[in-house]
Amino acid sequence: MLEPVLAEAGGWLAQDLARLERALVAGVHSLITVPLRARGVTLGVVSFYRSEQPAPFEDDGLSLAQELVGRATICIDNARRYTREHDTALALQRSLLPRGRPDQSAVEVAYRYPSAQAGVGGD
Repeated sequence: MLEPVLAEAGGWLAQDLARLERALVAGVHSLITVPLRARGVTLGVVSFYRSEQPAPFEDDGLSLAQELVGRATICIDNARRYTREHDTALALQRSLLPRGRPDQSAVEVAYRYPSAQAGVGGD
């Protein structure tokens, strides 16, 4: 969403006049808002405000913002997926550990599980 002149933004005027007034008092005069969407899920919203530059945002600024947010979304989604897969792998590794030593009278048994230090190994 591109709002080149924030003071004339109909959505802000209708929904949150107090926030609009605070933004205008702070010197904000132009706004670009782009959703963070990955795999059909909205992760958040990124807003770009312009206050010091006298020129309002234009369509090329919107294109740049969309490209930047698109790349950031890919990085965030990859981090989320890596974390989920990493947690799944750790849960699997833990589930494969022996629960305890069986009682043996003929053999003395010991074991140890060195946990992975750099994300690999441990077996």
